[in-house]
Amino acid sequence: PASDSSPQSSPSPVSLPGLPFPFNNRTYTCHITTVEGQRELHIYNPDGQLLATRPRETWGFLGKSRAEAQPVDVSQPHYFNLIRAALNALEIAEKTDLLKKKDRLLAEKDQHIHALTQQLAHLQQQLDRLSAEQPQTPRSQTESEPDHAENQPRRPATIPQPQAQIDTMQDAVSAEFAVESALPNQQAGSAIPTPSAPTFPKPAFPKPAFPKNIKAHLGKKVWYCLNAQSQQDLQTAQRLMGESGGEMDAAAVGYADAAAADYAAVGRSLCAVVLREVVEPFITALGEYWLEQTGDTQLGDLSLDPEEFKTPNALHILAMLLAPTWQAIRESALKMPLEPAAADLYVLAGNPDDEAAADARYQVTEFLQTWEHPVADWMQRDSAAAASLLAQVGQLSLGAFEKGRSLYPWQLNRLQQKILGKSAKSGLLQSIYGG
Repeated sequence: PASDSSPQSSPSPVSLPGLPFPFNNRTYTCHITTVEGQRELHIYNPDGQLLATRPRETWGFLGKSRAEAQPVDVSQPHYFNLIRAALNALEIAEKTDLLKKKDRLLAEKDQHIHALTQQLAHLQQQLDRLSAEQPQTPRSQTESEPDHAENQPRRPATIPQPQAQIDTMQDAVSAEFAVESALPNQQAGSAIPTPSAPTFPKPAFPKPAFPKNIKAHLGKKVWYCLNAQSQQDLQTAQRLMGESGGEMDAAAVGYADAAAADYAAVGRSLCAVVLREVVEPFITALGEYWLEQTGDTQLGDLSLDPEEFKTPNALHILAMLLAPTWQAIRESALKMPLEPAAADLYVLAGNPDDEAAADARYQVTEFLQTWEHPVADWMQRDSAAAASLLAQVGQLSLGAFEKGRSLYPWQLNRLQQKILGKSAKSGLLQSIYGG
């Protein structure tokens, strides 16, 4: 016999709840259920891991329990194809079940028609017998003795009409078919089991970490290199984080509402520091350099007017001017309330074949060699890393500026770490001003 320490075997697909279906040479199971009033698709793999996702969401949760559930980007090809295969299997099972119900109703209809046909034949036999037993009265006698007509045997006044019953039943069967067809997203009864839905995922959303003393965190050398307004913005962000509450329980309030707690003011303050410390001096100096070199304020199709570089989108433009490609955050990941796994977080961005952008980068490289500023030194040390950092800061900041977007706690946490640093790892400000 196996010892207690031996690993447990993975559950077979038969033992997992839902409808079995094949995908990539493995057997999964799936079913649609309702969790807290919302429909969810649940897919189990052969190892017992559950993928839970909701309609129109680009993210889901994967894990064996609530404690270990991780958000995943279900728009990625593997998850997308797996979900499509599951929905196809559910649709086929539903249609198969409806066809079985239709066959059953047709069989019942045939039985009723057969019974009514027999009843009609029986009634016809009775009618024929009564007609045969009635005595024949001469016509002259009938006309001369009308007063005795009531003494003659009477034929039944009415004969039941089985055909009318048949028509009525056909209408009822047709109506039942119409109801079956009109049911939206109906689950196939016997083909698709509906086990009790697990209560995961419903994790809490922890409050983002933020330095309690921003000046001490950055160090005096960095702090006193900052613009006075930047110092004020950072202190404002610190105060706002101190006023916000702690961990939020998603079960206590609406799921999306809890995830999208308003950290926008903090995000705007942090982004303003980067725009002021990096973008503003860079664009101003580049514009002056280019005007002196060419007498123009346009670098190709790009205007070098500092007033056009006041939003997070300016950081994307700087990334393009520094490197042909950079590491960006997936757009689908930015819509996820919880931080996705590293494999689902980043993607390579940029277009190395863009000749116009390549010409602009060449001019920027020439400019950086003449610009005496800490930002120039930082950009030249590793232009690809600088481009990636700026692009990601811009993406994370968009949730604080654009209507209809949310700055989720994990995004604010990433944003402040990229700007302010974490533990022994320098952030953007330390990398520029800290040597």
